[in-house]
Amino acid sequence: MEQHISELLYDHDCVIVPSFGGFLASYNPANIHPSRHVFSPPSKKIAFNVFLKQNDGLLANHISRITEISYADALSRVEQHVHEWQKELAAGKKLIIDRIGTFTLDAEKNLRFDPEKDINYLRDAFGLSPVQFLPVKREGMQQKVEKQVKELMTSRPSLKQEKQALKISKKTKQRILSTLIISSTLLWFSFNLYIITPHRFDLGSLNPFSAGSSTESVRKESMPVPGNVITASPSRVETVYVAKPVAINPGIAEPGKPEEINPVQKTTPTVASPEGNYYVIAGAFQYLENAESMVKSLQTEGFTESKILDPSDHLKKVCFKGFASRLEAVQESDRLKALGKSSWIFKW
Repeated sequence: MEQHISELLYDHDCVIVPSFGGFLASYNPANIHPSRHVFSPPSKKIAFNVFLKQNDGLLANHISRITEISYADALSRVEQHVHEWQKELAAGKKLIIDRIGTFTLDAEKNLRFDPEKDINYLRDAFGLSPVQFLPVKREGMQQKVEKQVKELMTSRPSLKQEKQALKISKKTKQRILSTLIISSTLLWFSFNLYIITPHRFDLGSLNPFSAGSSTESVRKESMPVPGNVITASPSRVETVYVAKPVAINPGIAEPGKPEEINPVQKTTPTVASPEGNYYVIAGAFQYLENAESMVKSLQTEGFTESKILDPSDHLKKVCFKGFASRLEAVQESDRLKALGKSSWIFKW
């Protein structure tokens, strides 16, 4: 029943459950939360109207087409579900309709509806999730003026410094001239190799690895280490994160001595072992270090079952506890709210 209502809300703005009420879907534009600094994508806002009880045939026809039963049998199934819902509400319990919301009765026996916030029924916004951004710190006018004055003072050298920069000693001039002579000589030889080479010169003779070239013979005579190929090992050591100690580039070690390997930074992420499908989330972080810090803080406060759901996710979710049913998760969230802890429910 819940699945059929959820499927219809993607394509229709009103889904009526006969003898119970109607679910209304209205467009909710994108918005920015001023205090949490979160940008939310556009979505469909779900509301409930208890006075829309007249059967319009939409839900029964959908059930009849999907389950391949008659329209009368589909309508009787709807009436049976409505009877069970009303019986559960009359007993003073919370009615949780999966992927839609929660129903409760207040002291005056009025039906209250709390919609599910994690489900977006707008097809145009499929795949979009809330994005958190950092506020931009703007400088005041006085700070800008002081900064510009400092830049002007440092960029304008004094007249004495300019006069000192123009003075060049004789030794410096001689060094500059000798450098120019040497560089020009090297350039001349590099572009006029055909004069000193006995064979015909072309651009291919500049290749140091060509066979029969004079430069190759000179190189072979001047090389201190014999061999045609010289391989150099990389000097940069990469940082590798592993869950268990693993030897990198193992070699043949002497007996009785530990094998020396490159230093490797190791870290063991906190992996959650799911107890159920519903989790009471305390927060979500982009970096694993922040999530692990929150887990330690919650465990020191007495929440010993707090952990990270999926360290490989782009948002590492830290939960208080996991439950097998949504009702238990809602009850735990209400208990935490009474303790002053903010939380939300995530189905995994």
